[in-house]
Amino acid sequence: MRAQTAAGLQVLEVNHASAGWANINNLHFPPDLRDIYNFYRELALRWQGQIEAFEPWNEADIKEFGGHTGSEMATLQKAAWLGLKAGNPGLTVCQNVFAIHRLATLHDFQDNEAWPYFDTFNLHHYDPLQDYPRLFQEFRSVSAGKPMWVTECNVIVQWKDEKTKEPSEADLRVQSERVTMIYSMDIYEGAQAVFYFMLPHYVEYQRQYGVLHPDLTPRPAFLAVAAAGRLLADARPLGRVQSINSEMHGYLFSAKPDGRQTDILVIWSNTNTTFVLQKPPTACFDHLGRARAVSSNVLKVSRAPLYFELAKGTRPALIAPPKPEKLLTGRPGPVVLQALLPEKDIVLKESAYRLPEGREMIIPVLLYNFGAKTVRGKLKVKTPTRWAAEMAHEVEIEPGERKEVRLLLTHPVADGMTNAGIRITGRFGDGGGSPVLAFRLTSSKK
Repeated sequence: MRAQTAAGLQVLEVNHASAGWANINNLHFPPDLRDIYNFYRELALRWQGQIEAFEPWNEADIKEFGGHTGSEMATLQKAAWLGLKAGNPGLTVCQNVFAIHRLATLHDFQDNEAWPYFDTFNLHHYDPLQDYPRLFQEFRSVSAGKPMWVTECNVIVQWKDEKTKEPSEADLRVQSERVTMIYSMDIYEGAQAVFYFMLPHYVEYQRQYGVLHPDLTPRPAFLAVAAAGRLLADARPLGRVQSINSEMHGYLFSAKPDGRQTDILVIWSNTNTTFVLQKPPTACFDHLGRARAVSSNVLKVSRAPLYFELAKGTRPALIAPPKPEKLLTGRPGPVVLQALLPEKDIVLKESAYRLPEGREMIIPVLLYNFGAKTVRGKLKVKTPTRWAAEMAHEVEIEPGERKEVRLLLTHPVADGMTNAGIRITGRFGDGGGSPVLAFRLTSSKK
């Protein structure tokens, strides 16, 4: 961390494993939120001045990193935010990042009202380019209007040579062209920070991600990343080019290439075509950042993206970029609620827990007080129609305490039921806030 800071890097830190003392299954979150709170508080203290932002888990919504429900992700987020801010109030606390846009998980996360506990809404994507509008719309809908950060993205090429893990010359070119497309489309869709994955030589299965060779010499995509960083500096989306040619893709930005405020058009086409401006652009660069001569207002457009600096008053007809969601407000409180159900009962595709046999089940609900004062409050449970719930309604929690209350659910026979939502709300006054816990139960067997 010291070396990175000394080199002038702005560090966003992330982790994705539990220590053995916190959970035997190190892929899964620690079950005791006090471990989460204390761990992140101490890291924020230790690294103060050396990191700018922290993602308190990586891709928790997929099996490779624990296979958690949206409810679990929201619960972790609350404890982690409180810990990180206790250690360094000025730290940017990111939402623990999503790997995929599984709607059940996104909505489960949203139901837990975690938005006061993240400064940025973070996502990863590796989807085909044509899927970006739907992908971003689904993430945007649960972003609470917070700044969206894409902290991993790529459209991956395969390596050809088994020994070197090097893609073919043709795929190296495709890789570099996609860099420009990804940055342009992400920024248009509202991403305020975009982290391409990744800089060094890196392989998973037969996929090559890196833009550098093992000896740190550049692949063409490295130059494309550099060009995007220079030519789309401080870019703000103005719109997508309106065209009857569905094969052509153009995005206009207000940007500061080399520190100069100007309009930058990024344009490419799946087939060779032309695009006409009112006046010739003042400058042109290819996707690798090389200057190209330009003297005509008729632009030749092909698969390889081009950057054009437009003359004043020559913006083409545009489709406005998507609007961000309304910013949701709320105050983070020190009381956090947690449903502690068995990992083996998670049905990941539904972001839910499997209902046991019979008509009754007992769920341990844990209450934590991460504040400095003892708080007293009331709990209320909402269940589906024809369900019944029994739980202590008044609770007192001391600072640093973890208290368990048992939730007894009685439900009808689950024939035909696929998903049932349980919601617990608390009222702990000014000292404890209004915690929310929502989770889902399912009769699904898989």
